[in-house]
Amino acid sequence: CPPVPRLQECAILMKVERKLAGVMRSRAFAAPVFPGKDGFDAAVGLHLAGNLDAALAAYDDVIARWPAYAEAHHNAGVIRAQRGQPDHAIAHLRHAISQRPNYAEAHHSLGLTLYLAGSLREAIPSFRRAVELSAGSLEWWTDLAMALTAEGFLADGLAANNRALALAPDNAQARANLAVPLRGLQRLQEAIEACRASLAVR
Repeated sequence: CPPVPRLQECAILMKVERKLAGVMRSRAFAAPVFPGKDGFDAAVGLHLAGNLDAALAAYDDVIARWPAYAEAHHNAGVIRAQRGQPDHAIAHLRHAISQRPNYAEAHHSLGLTLYLAGSLREAIPSFRRAVELSAGSLEWWTDLAMALTAEGFLADGLAANNRALALAPDNAQARANLAVPLRGLQRLQEAIEACRASLAVR
Protein backbone atom coordinates (compact mmCIF):
# COMPACT_ATOMS: atom_id res chain seq x y z
CA CYS A 1 0.00 0.00 0.00
CA PRO A 2 -0.04 1.96 -2.21
CA PRO A 3 0.19 -0.55 -5.07
CA VAL A 4 2.70 -0.07 -7.85
CA PRO A 5 1.12 1.86 -10.75
CA ARG A 6 1.08 -1.09 -13.16
CA LEU A 7 -0.77 -3.34 -10.73
CA GLN A 8 -3.15 -0.51 -9.90
CA GLU A 9 -3.92 -0.04 -13.61
CA CYS A 10 -4.69 -3.76 -14.00
CA ALA A 11 -6.98 -3.64 -10.98
CA ILE A 12 -8.81 -0.64 -12.44
CA LEU A 13 -9.37 -2.40 -15.77
CA MET A 14 -10.73 -5.52 -14.08
CA LYS A 15 -13.06 -3.39 -11.97
CA VAL A 16 -14.27 -1.45 -15.01
CA GLU A 17 -14.97 -4.66 -16.93
CA ARG A 18 -17.04 -6.02 -14.05
CA LYS A 19 -18.97 -2.77 -13.75
CA LEU A 20 -19.77 -2.66 -17.45
CA ALA A 21 -21.48 -6.03 -17.11
CA GLY A 22 -24.03 -4.54 -14.73
CA VAL A 23 -24.00 -0.80 -15.35
CA MET A 24 -27.34 -0.79 -17.12
CA ARG A 25 -29.18 -2.32 -14.17
CA SER A 26 -29.59 0.87 -12.14
CA ARG A 27 -31.40 2.70 -14.93
CA ALA A 28 -32.78 -0.15 -16.98
CA PHE A 29 -36.37 0.60 -16.05
CA ALA A 30 -36.02 4.36 -15.75
CA ALA A 31 -36.82 5.16 -19.39
CA PRO A 32 -39.64 7.68 -19.83
CA VAL A 33 -42.87 6.70 -21.58
CA PHE A 34 -41.89 6.42 -25.23
CA PRO A 35 -43.53 4.82 -28.29
CA GLY A 36 -40.95 2.02 -28.24
CA LYS A 37 -41.00 1.34 -24.51
CA ASP A 38 -42.52 -2.13 -24.80
CA GLY A 39 -39.73 -3.20 -27.14
CA PHE A 40 -37.15 -1.58 -24.86
CA ASP A 41 -38.51 -3.36 -21.78
CA ALA A 42 -38.36 -6.67 -23.64
CA ALA A 43 -34.73 -5.97 -24.56
CA VAL A 44 -33.93 -5.16 -20.93
CA GLY A 45 -35.46 -8.45 -19.83
CA LEU A 46 -33.19 -10.33 -22.23
CA HIS A 47 -30.22 -8.26 -21.07
CA LEU A 48 -30.83 -8.98 -17.41
CA ALA A 49 -31.25 -12.66 -18.21
CA GLY A 50 -27.78 -12.65 -19.77
CA ASN A 51 -28.99 -13.30 -23.33
CA LEU A 52 -26.77 -10.63 -24.83
CA ASP A 53 -27.17 -11.63 -28.49
CA ALA A 54 -30.94 -11.39 -28.33
CA ALA A 55 -30.82 -8.26 -26.16
CA LEU A 56 -28.52 -6.46 -28.57
CA ALA A 57 -30.71 -7.41 -31.53
CA ALA A 58 -33.74 -6.11 -29.63
CA TYR A 59 -32.03 -2.82 -28.73
CA ASP A 60 -30.94 -2.42 -32.36
CA ASP A 61 -34.53 -2.97 -33.46
CA VAL A 62 -35.77 -0.29 -31.04
CA ILE A 63 -33.06 2.09 -32.28
CA ALA A 64 -33.95 1.42 -35.92
CA ARG A 65 -37.56 2.33 -35.20
CA TRP A 66 -36.92 5.18 -32.75
CA PRO A 67 -33.37 6.54 -33.29
CA ALA A 68 -33.76 9.09 -30.49
CA TYR A 69 -34.28 6.43 -27.79
CA ALA A 70 -31.38 7.38 -25.49
CA GLU A 71 -31.74 4.43 -23.09
CA ALA A 72 -31.65 1.91 -25.94
CA HIS A 73 -28.46 3.50 -27.26
CA HIS A 74 -26.99 3.43 -23.76
CA ASN A 75 -27.68 -0.25 -23.15
CA ALA A 76 -26.58 -1.26 -26.66
CA GLY A 77 -23.38 0.67 -26.02
CA VAL A 78 -22.82 -1.22 -22.76
CA ILE A 79 -23.11 -4.58 -24.51
CA ARG A 80 -20.81 -3.53 -27.32
CA ALA A 81 -18.27 -2.30 -24.78
CA GLN A 82 -18.43 -5.69 -23.05
CA ARG A 83 -17.79 -7.34 -26.40
CA GLY A 84 -14.67 -5.33 -27.09
CA GLN A 85 -16.22 -3.03 -29.68
CA PRO A 86 -15.29 0.34 -28.16
CA ASP A 87 -15.80 2.42 -31.32
CA HIS A 88 -19.39 1.21 -31.73
CA ALA A 89 -19.99 1.49 -28.00
CA ILE A 90 -18.71 5.06 -27.86
CA ALA A 91 -20.89 6.03 -30.83
CA HIS A 92 -23.98 4.66 -29.07
CA LEU A 93 -23.14 6.38 -25.80
CA ARG A 94 -22.43 9.72 -27.45
CA HIS A 95 -25.74 9.45 -29.28
CA ALA A 96 -27.53 8.76 -26.00
CA ILE A 97 -25.95 11.88 -24.52
CA SER A 98 -26.87 13.95 -27.59
CA GLN A 99 -30.50 13.01 -26.98
CA ARG A 100 -30.33 13.47 -23.20
CA PRO A 101 -27.44 15.77 -22.28
CA ASN A 102 -28.13 15.33 -18.56
CA TYR A 103 -28.10 11.51 -18.72
CA ALA A 104 -25.61 10.93 -15.91
CA GLU A 105 -25.40 7.15 -16.33
CA ALA A 106 -24.53 7.54 -20.01
CA HIS A 107 -21.74 9.99 -19.18
CA HIS A 108 -20.37 7.52 -16.64
CA SER A 109 -20.63 4.58 -19.05
CA LEU A 110 -18.85 6.64 -21.70
CA GLY A 111 -16.07 7.35 -19.23
CA LEU A 112 -15.70 3.64 -18.47
CA THR A 113 -15.63 2.73 -22.16
CA LEU A 114 -13.07 5.40 -23.01
CA TYR A 115 -10.98 4.23 -20.05
CA LEU A 116 -11.06 0.63 -21.29
CA ALA A 117 -10.15 1.83 -24.78
CA GLY A 118 -7.04 3.50 -23.38
CA SER A 119 -8.33 7.06 -23.75
CA LEU A 120 -7.84 7.95 -20.11
CA ARG A 121 -7.64 11.70 -20.63
CA GLU A 122 -10.85 11.68 -22.68
CA ALA A 123 -12.55 9.68 -19.94
CA ILE A 124 -11.99 12.37 -17.31
CA PRO A 125 -14.60 14.90 -18.58
CA SER A 126 -17.18 12.12 -18.83
CA PHE A 127 -16.56 10.97 -15.27
CA ARG A 128 -16.57 14.57 -14.08
CA ARG A 129 -19.84 15.33 -15.85
CA ALA A 130 -21.43 12.21 -14.35
CA VAL A 131 -20.69 13.31 -10.77
CA GLU A 132 -21.79 16.86 -11.57
CA LEU A 133 -25.17 15.63 -12.80
CA SER A 134 -25.86 13.33 -9.88
CA ALA A 135 -25.31 13.28 -6.18
CA GLY A 136 -22.29 11.14 -6.96
CA SER A 137 -21.40 7.83 -5.39
CA LEU A 138 -18.36 6.19 -3.90
CA GLU A 139 -17.74 4.30 -7.14
CA TRP A 140 -18.23 7.27 -9.45
CA TRP A 141 -15.94 9.57 -7.47
CA THR A 142 -13.39 6.75 -7.25
CA ASP A 143 -13.48 6.23 -11.02
CA LEU A 144 -12.86 9.94 -11.55
CA ALA A 145 -10.06 9.90 -8.97
CA MET A 146 -8.36 6.92 -10.59
CA ALA A 147 -8.48 8.47 -14.06
CA LEU A 148 -7.11 11.78 -12.78
CA THR A 149 -4.35 10.08 -10.82
CA ALA A 150 -3.39 7.80 -13.71
CA GLU A 151 -3.04 10.85 -15.96
CA GLY A 152 -0.84 12.66 -13.44
CA PHE A 153 -3.42 15.13 -12.11
CA LEU A 154 -2.48 14.17 -8.58
CA ALA A 155 -3.98 17.08 -6.66
CA ASP A 156 -7.30 16.70 -8.48
CA GLY A 157 -7.14 12.94 -8.00
CA LEU A 158 -6.61 13.43 -4.28
CA ALA A 159 -9.55 15.83 -4.11
CA ALA A 160 -11.81 13.32 -5.89
CA ASN A 161 -10.64 10.55 -3.56
CA ASN A 162 -11.52 12.76 -0.61
CA ARG A 163 -15.01 13.25 -2.04
CA ALA A 164 -15.36 9.47 -2.28
CA LEU A 165 -14.14 9.05 1.29
CA ALA A 166 -16.61 11.66 2.54
CA LEU A 167 -19.41 9.44 1.22
CA ALA A 168 -18.05 6.33 2.94
CA PRO A 169 -15.71 7.25 5.82
CA ASP A 170 -15.48 3.64 7.00
CA ASN A 171 -14.64 2.19 3.58
CA ALA A 172 -11.16 0.65 3.74
CA GLN A 173 -10.54 0.85 0.00
CA ALA A 174 -11.53 4.52 -0.11
CA ARG A 175 -8.91 5.23 2.56
CA ALA A 176 -6.28 3.13 0.79
CA ASN A 177 -6.93 4.96 -2.50
CA LEU A 178 -5.75 8.21 -0.90
CA ALA A 179 -2.24 6.80 -0.64
CA VAL A 180 -1.56 6.71 -4.39
CA PRO A 181 -1.86 10.45 -5.16
CA LEU A 182 -0.34 11.31 -1.77
CA ARG A 183 2.73 9.25 -2.64
CA GLY A 184 2.94 10.93 -6.05
CA LEU A 185 2.77 14.33 -4.35
CA GLN A 186 5.67 13.27 -2.09
CA ARG A 187 3.44 13.43 0.95
CA LEU A 188 4.83 10.13 2.12
CA GLN A 189 3.89 10.29 5.78
CA GLU A 190 0.28 11.02 4.88
CA ALA A 191 0.34 8.14 2.40
CA ILE A 192 1.53 5.80 5.14
CA GLU A 193 -1.15 7.08 7.49
CA ALA A 194 -3.82 6.48 4.82
CA CYS A 195 -2.63 2.90 4.48
CA ARG A 196 -2.69 2.38 8.23
CA ALA A 197 -6.16 3.88 8.45
CA SER A 198 -7.40 1.55 5.73
CA LEU A 199 -6.09 -1.45 7.67
CA ALA A 200 -7.69 -0.21 10.86
CA VAL A 201 -11.20 -0.25 9.37
CA ARG A 202 -10.98 -3.60 7.54
